[in-house]
Amino acid sequence: PDGTYVEANDAFLNMVGYTREDLYAGRLNWREMTPPGYEQITQQVDAQMRTEGICRPFEKEYYRKDGSRVPTLLGLVSVEQDEKREIGFVVDLSEQKRAEEALRKSEAKFRRFVEANLIGVAETNVDGVFVEANDAFLNMVGYTREDLYAG
Repeated sequence: PDGTYVEANDAFLNMVGYTREDLYAGRLNWREMTPPGYEQITQQVDAQMRTEGICRPFEKEYYRKDGSRVPTLLGLVSVEQDEKREIGFVVDLSEQKRAEEALRKSEAKFRRFVEANLIGVAETNVDGVFVEANDAFLNMVGYTREDLYAG
C-alpha cells in the first residue's frame, strides 16, 4: 500500500537504474519514482484496482535512480486481495518515443519543404486522384486549390 516494491526482475531494475540491493533495502517506491503530473492517472489506477482488481495498460514515466525519466507502458493485477499486493508488467517505451519524435521532426521538415513552394509537390490516392498539392504544383499544371478540392 505504501508503494514499496517487494520484488522486481533484472529488466525492470535495469530500466530504472536500481540494483537488487536497492530493492531489498526498500529504496524502490513507485510513488516516489512517479514524476509530478500523474496524480489523475494514479487515482484512476487506484480506483480500477479497488473495484476490478486489474488495471488496463497505460503509459506513465518513472524517475530513474539518476533522476532522468523513462517512459513506460504499465499494467497491474491484484494477486493477494487481503494483503493488497499487485503484480505488473512494465515495458520500456524509450525507443518507441525516440522513433515517434524522429518521425514528428521528419514530417515537420517535409511540411516546411512542401510549404516553401520551391518545387511542385502533390499527393494522389491509389486511383490517381490528386488529394493534396502545394501552390507550386497547382501553378505548374494550371489548376486552382478549388479545382483540387473538387476532384
